[in-house]
Amino acid sequence: MAMIGLSLRLLHMLKSFREHLQYRFDDLFSRGSWGKFLLLLTFTACVVLFGMLAYFLGLFSPANGQVEGIGRAIDAGFWDTLWWSAKHVVDPSFFASNYGATAGVVAISLVVSIAGLVIFGALISFISTGIEERLEALRRGNSAVKESGHVLILGWNEQVVEVIAILAARLRRLRVVILAPRDVTEMQESLRASGGYRLGAKIVLRCGSPGNRSELERVAAGRARSVMVLSTSRGGGDADIEAVKTLLALAVYPWPSARPRIACEIARARGVDIARSASGGQVPIVSSGETVSRMLFQASRQSGVVAIYDELFSFVGAGIRFKQVTGCAGMRFGDAAYAFPTATLIGISTAGAAADGTAHYHCLLGPPASRIIGTQEWLIFLAHSDDIVDQLDRPVFRSTVSMPKAFLLLPTEGSSGGQQAPSVYTSEVSRGEKYLAPSHERILVLGCNPSLHDLIAEHDACVGAETEIVVVSGHGDDKARAILAQSRTKPRAKLGFVQADTLNRAALQALAPHACDAIVVIADDSRGEIDPDARTVMTLVLLQDLLRSRPQRPRVVAEIHDAANEALVAGLGVDDLVISPRVVSRQLVQISQQAVLAEIYHELLSSGGVEIYLKPASRYVVPGRDCVFNDVVYSAQRLGEVALGVRLAKDNAGTARGLRLNPPKDARLGFVDGDMIVVLAEELYDRRV
Repeated sequence: MAMIGLSLRLLHMLKSFREHLQYRFDDLFSRGSWGKFLLLLTFTACVVLFGMLAYFLGLFSPANGQVEGIGRAIDAGFWDTLWWSAKHVVDPSFFASNYGATAGVVAISLVVSIAGLVIFGALISFISTGIEERLEALRRGNSAVKESGHVLILGWNEQVVEVIAILAARLRRLRVVILAPRDVTEMQESLRASGGYRLGAKIVLRCGSPGNRSELERVAAGRARSVMVLSTSRGGGDADIEAVKTLLALAVYPWPSARPRIACEIARARGVDIARSASGGQVPIVSSGETVSRMLFQASRQSGVVAIYDELFSFVGAGIRFKQVTGCAGMRFGDAAYAFPTATLIGISTAGAAADGTAHYHCLLGPPASRIIGTQEWLIFLAHSDDIVDQLDRPVFRSTVSMPKAFLLLPTEGSSGGQQAPSVYTSEVSRGEKYLAPSHERILVLGCNPSLHDLIAEHDACVGAETEIVVVSGHGDDKARAILAQSRTKPRAKLGFVQADTLNRAALQALAPHACDAIVVIADDSRGEIDPDARTVMTLVLLQDLLRSRPQRPRVVAEIHDAANEALVAGLGVDDLVISPRVVSRQLVQISQQAVLAEIYHELLSSGGVEIYLKPASRYVVPGRDCVFNDVVYSAQRLGEVALGVRLAKDNAGTARGLRLNPPKDARLGFVDGDMIVVLAEELYDRRV
């Protein structure tokens, strides 16, 4: 019985040892390539030691003295035996050189040579597997980034290529690192299809969650020059969750030095407050849905405004600049406007410190001409470059051009600062005039997506009490109202919902588009189509045909997602075209470089307050009279406005549609009927309810 018990214990110990050995073996294999190579090295050493058993089987006996493969040059002992065994492992063909040896030596030589073949095959396999694993890791985007001074993009959506294109045009040797919860192969294919790899930038792709601190360290967030956070997918119900998580991660990230410039895109307007709270108010937020909706709204009210914003948001042409000009301290804003021959003065910025010590800027656009410029205030310009030259030593401009009859000449007191001010004109239309929206306006919205309520909210802020907004899509009334129910405010306008196919001529004609004041065509996701622009383009084709014979046609505004379709829409009678990825990307890049621009863009795009308007030139100067742009600036000041540029009817067929922002102050202009002045003005909307 004792022997049986001992045997059972031995068997149990052997089984336990085998299981433990198997576990260690599996653990080494699971550790990757280095674990496999460690096992291979151990096995090789064991085979070499096994081969050294030939010493005890007469390897150096007189009977083997004439065998070619058995050398005795070192010590005819341990080292020569080690060399003989190792040669069989490294070169299995060495077995042939043992011809004529004793049987024991030949047997061990055969076993070691076969083991050498196994080791060599395993080595090749491990190397091949290691290379494949490395390539797979690169495809998955799992390796660390060793860049510095790069632009870090966290998230992925349709704005990515536009963002890279804008940065590549502005920065030399651009390096972009993208971290997104998306397969690297898919991102590579998207960049290849959209031409992202032809932009001249080095693009590094990594797959991972931007809201994870270890992932941020993997893409060298602490060494980035700027960071842009993108919503994961435009307009989706959970599009902003990942962006908010990323902002929370960035807020607590241990930056090794100064924090880089950060800007964030939020798809839905309702997520802006959450994102701002997540970042502690330190990151400028761009709401893509809100931005596009506001531009569509402004374009539906006045044709040509989209081209103005396209230039303002881009790095080409006239843009918004900041400069502190100490010589302007104590001057009136209206007088200082004439001191810059190549720049247009549009506002004043005051810098301060927030409670947390961060810089805070307050911008005042289009202040009254009598506003005195402070000693610590910065000036906001519309200029073509950062090189803004002043001519403060020249007298203040006096216009000698005849003004329209609306002006009543009423001289006022002179300016401060020792300079003589021009006579100030007032008019029948004063600053802060009330704009009474048409009481029976009809707006047709063709399409439906999650940004619809942002568009309705923008119209609702300024339309008249009897305004009717009709939404046409594939959704039924209940579904459409459910989308609008996500709005933060209850619409005031009369809303109507029609379930119809906008590609059906009869259905589109039944909507009486000719009787509308404005038609807004947006991407329609109600039918689950992969390419939303296809329906938009075909709808515009039908609209053009239906409105072709009408003497008076409504304003037609459209939104597309792919800039490649811009040429297709160009000849379809669209008054203004909003390319949403381009608009959002330009604004996001601008704000990432200069955070103070977020406040200015928000002010310009908001309904009410200071906005950009296109107004007839006859409001400012007498048509047909020769004048300079300073005369227009002079007249605009009398109306409480700031002149930004002109749009000439004779050049309307060009790509810029005759738009000239910030022309030289001495540029000679001769206005005719149809010419427009671009101004910054404040309109107070009177909504009769």
